[in-house]
Amino acid sequence: MTVRYPTPQLDALSQEREKRAAPLVVRAIEELKDTELCCAADETAYARFMVGDHKETWRIRSREFRAHIQRRARQTLGAILTKPQLQEVLEHFENEAALGDVIRGVHVRSAYMDGKIYIDTGDKNWSVIEVGPDGVKVIPSSSAPVTFVRARGTQALPAPDFTGTLEELRALAQIPDNHTWRLLVGAIIAAFTPGGPYFISIICGGHGSGKSVLLRWIRALIDPVLWPTRSPPRGAEDLWITARSEYAPCYDNVSHFGWLLADEFCRLATGGGASVREHYTHDEAFLYGAKRPCFMTAIHHPSDREDFLSRALIIELPPRRESLPERILEARFAQMMEAVGQLQDTVSKQAEEIERLRNR
Repeated sequence: MTVRYPTPQLDALSQEREKRAAPLVVRAIEELKDTELCCAADETAYARFMVGDHKETWRIRSREFRAHIQRRARQTLGAILTKPQLQEVLEHFENEAALGDVIRGVHVRSAYMDGKIYIDTGDKNWSVIEVGPDGVKVIPSSSAPVTFVRARGTQALPAPDFTGTLEELRALAQIPDNHTWRLLVGAIIAAFTPGGPYFISIICGGHGSGKSVLLRWIRALIDPVLWPTRSPPRGAEDLWITARSEYAPCYDNVSHFGWLLADEFCRLATGGGASVREHYTHDEAFLYGAKRPCFMTAIHHPSDREDFLSRALIIELPPRRESLPERILEARFAQMMEAVGQLQDTVSKQAEEIERLRNR
């Protein structure tokens, strides 16, 4: 067998390549010096940067920030970073965020500050709806005093429009009795209560009562995403991963879950978290934590535990009087989405009342 040893010429060539590669990383970091860095309370590092005429905030390890780095490198340096080079840039920003003294609260979809509720519209411009005692208005993300983060699949809320009413939703969902309707409206408005605690809203009904389609409509009014409903979580980790990235998790066709998962839903409604071992470590923990409104559909109550039922808002749907194809129902709902304006007006009055009670 012939053993080939590296020649001095090849070693010199490799060293020259490394010399050319190192400045590229340094220049890429220099081109991104306008990036704002911060850490959340759980020590997750985030980057806030300009995209066009607006600012976006993403986790430093997110696919979106990686794409931003590569886009900037191609535009300013005329090169695409290799995987090791990109990794080096990411590690630099993570270290800078960890060593910096900027600890910022990051929020998903809704936040409260100084007597006003702020709602991430989810649109491509990252604009924010400001809901306060003086009304509702849309402002750019750079003017908002809170920082929102998004997950892939986040969809846009409709623009505030006060020509519609929530009564249109009642007619579409075919809810005849006032008690059920008030529970439903209360569940939707309570989802915007600043800081919670929140309800576990359970929409119950038999086959043909319209549970699933109503759940999708509720999601569209509060926290629209690409896939509005999910299957029930298999365990605590699934639940907290979803809650970390979605403001109002919605679970369809829940039959039953045990006491462990029922307790996790209770913690999610009132605020809590969980931890798992971080990958490739022995004693490092990754923390999950959130406080979220939660919605689900079921034929019967999925749990009979007292703690769970004390946090549950059970909405019993009667059979639909008129059965229509879902495509027709969805088209009619799309036409009445201006009702979200009245919803936000109600949330505005809620913010005013909360501020009044806090100042008593």
